[in-house]
Amino acid sequence: MMGPRSANSRHKIYTIIFWNFPFLSHVVRDEQFPFHDKSILHRSVYSSFQVVLSIICVITLFPSNVPSHDLGNERRSNETKPSFRQSSPLLPRFHKHRIKNNKPAVYTKEASPITLTQRPTNSRRIRLFGRIGLFLHCNANGTVSGSLNRHSSYVKFELQSFGPSVVRIRSIGTGKFFAINSKGILHTIVSRGNECLFYQNHEENLFLSFASFKYYMKEHYDMFISIKRNGEVKQATSTLPGQDSIQFIALNSDSLRLARLHN
Repeated sequence: MMGPRSANSRHKIYTIIFWNFPFLSHVVRDEQFPFHDKSILHRSVYSSFQVVLSIICVITLFPSNVPSHDLGNERRSNETKPSFRQSSPLLPRFHKHRIKNNKPAVYTKEASPITLTQRPTNSRRIRLFGRIGLFLHCNANGTVSGSLNRHSSYVKFELQSFGPSVVRIRSIGTGKFFAINSKGILHTIVSRGNECLFYQNHEENLFLSFASFKYYMKEHYDMFISIKRNGEVKQATSTLPGQDSIQFIALNSDSLRLARLHN
């Protein structure tokens, strides 16, 4: 004899099973077997557990389909949504253009063993045609640029020699001298200081380069006069030996013939 408590608990268990497995509750509602028939009930419960276990095994053993879909959604969500709000005051903001502070150090050259003369020993009127296809041009306001006008008086210069490969470039149109300051900026000045002196180096194929005689970065004579392809002046601290923008060919001021330089 079963007590009332055991009968109620058993009834609750059957109710939970039938609600979890609708096809069993459907069979019971149709009264295809009574509760007291244990064999039919056990077979039905056993078959339902087999179905559940088979579903669990499929999900456990072959999980590639479900996680791949979830990972794809996660990747798309990460691409479209930022991981944090950039407007939040507690989080750092990332600037699109970072501030560059990699300016090279510029040093002043010590006393040179080269003996320089007070007056130029030789001078020659020339035009400097760059390898990039532009003439070196000194504007009326004293700035330097590149120009295609070969007949302008501002593309004519006087190359003055003060020692072995040490020259000074004077603009005939403005009367000012080329100079490179400690920041590597090419400009023109009226005075005749050491900033106006340049070391003339002979490159390949009759081209010349002019480096600052006073300032340098890593080694002597590594800050050059340079013109970009758009005609702008390139800062001397950004130049390197062998670049096309630092190479010029000396032409006569009145013709396209090569100028004979005696240094």
